[in-house]
Amino acid sequence: MVPGSAQLTPRVVVFTGVPGCGKSTLADEIARDIGAPVVNWDWLVAALTRFGELQEVLDRMERDRYRDVGYALMSQMVEKQLRNHQSVVTDCVTRERARAQRAALAEQYRAPIHVIECICSDVDVHKSRVVGRDRAIPGWNELEWEWVENARRTYQPLECDKLVLDAVFPVADNLARVRSYLGVKE
Repeated sequence: MVPGSAQLTPRVVVFTGVPGCGKSTLADEIARDIGAPVVNWDWLVAALTRFGELQEVLDRMERDRYRDVGYALMSQMVEKQLRNHQSVVTDCVTRERARAQRAALAEQYRAPIHVIECICSDVDVHKSRVVGRDRAIPGWNELEWEWVENARRTYQPLECDKLVLDAVFPVADNLARVRSYLGVKE
């Protein structure tokens, strides 16, 4: 827990949405605010690319099954944090099955869960946020706009209590909304 923070109960904070909408930026800031790690799907799964034989198997998997590998890694980390009575922030394109996993763990450990869904209502703004971006995740590909366009078409918003943020607004404004939603002071 961060000195001076009012957090007494560990919590699960889930950032979701289409790539390039500000999830990671906001997740990192909130994680610092509440003294929690960020468990990020891309970073976890990128670590597996170092193992060629394993990556070959993963590459042959049906896409949802491949996603489930990353979700399982994330769930393991979430449970570890909750078991230690510590908060955790997750950052990925969360499908309903992954949200349900997080919710079940939160319930098991009597921790509140907060879902924040990031969108970008302006296609041109969204594209400008993706093209040329360098996340520099070791072993991981940079986003390509074509992939994000497909994600925009196929993404299904989560049907749960959540805060929705639009990346057309300044990061500082969205961050203030998240802090208010979570009851976190800067």
